[in-house]
Amino acid sequence: MAMEELNAGNEPERFNHPGSAEAIIDYFKLEDREVFLKKFGVHSQSFTTLQPGLSYLDMPSVGYMAYAQHYGVTIVLSDPVCAESHLLLMIQAFQRHFPDAIYLQVSSRLIDILKNELGFYVSKMGIEYKIPLEQWESSGRSKKTIRTAVNQAVAQGIDIKETIELDKFEKISEQWLCTRACKVEIEFLIRPLNMAYTSGVRCFVAYQNNQPVGFILFDPIYKNENVIAYIPNVSRSWQGFQQGLWYAMMDKAIQTFRREKIQYIDLGLTPLSELDSAIEAHESKLLRYLLRFIYRYGGFLYNFKGLEFAKARYKGRKEIIYVGHRYRFPVWALIAVFRKARIL
Repeated sequence: MAMEELNAGNEPERFNHPGSAEAIIDYFKLEDREVFLKKFGVHSQSFTTLQPGLSYLDMPSVGYMAYAQHYGVTIVLSDPVCAESHLLLMIQAFQRHFPDAIYLQVSSRLIDILKNELGFYVSKMGIEYKIPLEQWESSGRSKKTIRTAVNQAVAQGIDIKETIELDKFEKISEQWLCTRACKVEIEFLIRPLNMAYTSGVRCFVAYQNNQPVGFILFDPIYKNENVIAYIPNVSRSWQGFQQGLWYAMMDKAIQTFRREKIQYIDLGLTPLSELDSAIEAHESKLLRYLLRFIYRYGGFLYNFKGLEFAKARYKGRKEIIYVGHRYRFPVWALIAVFRKARIL
């Protein structure tokens, strides 16, 4: 990959290890990371790693890792964006520089690396639902909520269209935030509404009387430079419509992506979901108990149960999402994560 020569006297921080590739902090340009994203961006939050304000560990010819630092805690977001064969290489390089980092929203691909290679705990933090589009059908008792919402949208004269205009929804977003438990836009864990990098983003908008009343932004998920899936990373609706309109917009997107032979829709993280399952050997019991408590009694922070109900209607394939942490009870790191995300 072609890289511009570094300016003399302005060297970025480099670190390597005998026998390993060189890793450099904030070396790539956006277009360099975009190349890796389109080749290796299979994680649901790979696209989100390009949100503004993050730092990066860049490894030429290999890939990159996105992270932020808050309250003295280094927080890694998502799996490394690289080939699966290079996951260990990148994480080892990162650990040499940030040995106490916490790894957030990582997939099962990292369990062996974090546990066996680094001695970390790898604890369940929620699940993701993936909707296989080829097999999708809206029939069945469990999907009655979806069918009802679609029918109500039709009865109310809602027209849902795809558009490329991504910059006209601030008023809807402001109204929507007023209905939320968390009344500010969450950062870091979810990419922002206004994001400079929007390549490949799809936007579905609901109109009533020719006025927009809701929208969903779908970010692409890549493999080998092909879009294999989409994730609804940002959704908003006018006060009064709320959840029902989301189902109707999702239905329109599902039908569109099915025609395009897209493999699946990833509904993204359902945080703290299904934490009553058996605790695995690589997990921290103390952290599991704390996260269960937050799920049950932390509705004033975030609508955990409402989000779980909405996503579960689709009966998608479940995949567990994890957090990797060095210490058994990483309370300070969790506080840093919640503050960075603006949940606290």
